[in-house]
Amino acid sequence: SDLSPPSPPPPAPPPVPAQAVRFDRLHKGQAVAVATDGAQAKWQGCNELALIRPRAGSDDLSRFWVSFGDAADIPDSVWIDVGFCSPAIPLNLSGSSAPDWMGDQVSAAGRPLSWIYRASGLFRAAAPVHDPGKPYGKAFGGSSNVSAVRHSATELEFAVDGVSQGRVTLAASEALPPGAVGCVGVCNQPITA
Repeated sequence: SDLSPPSPPPPAPPPVPAQAVRFDRLHKGQAVAVATDGAQAKWQGCNELALIRPRAGSDDLSRFWVSFGDAADIPDSVWIDVGFCSPAIPLNLSGSSAPDWMGDQVSAAGRPLSWIYRASGLFRAAAPVHDPGKPYGKAFGGSSNVSAVRHSATELEFAVDGVSQGRVTLAASEALPPGAVGCVGVCNQPITA
């Protein structure tokens, strides 16, 4: 993937309306609790994922945002990954035959199953060889609001508190599949979408 530095800051985006997405109550790891309305998910452990899908009546999942609810001060050691995933990605990674991290999940053909912006400021298109990712944007956490935008199958963008961190251009072999959905992986923190 090609990580281009951010261009001059764009004008401030308009206020974010209520989103047309929610955490999927049926497609989540065993240690993830999702509120009845899908607006909040809470992790009781690590290496588990929750998928984000459009609300009923909407089919748009080109953009979404998550905020870190009550976590006023998330320590640097907490892992948070936000981005897009193939619905085929395993949701319970601890103790499974799959690698323990969503950034290492690939299909049988070796294609990525996740494309994530990490709390450490790194970006990772999943690959079979473990690597934490490439330098991309600023680190986030605490009360941050992280937005994910899919401009196309090969172009993504993430923003922290409304500030773009630049666009990510993926190689054709790393492109998102048509059915990609939003996803979040985190350890022991409440996450609101």
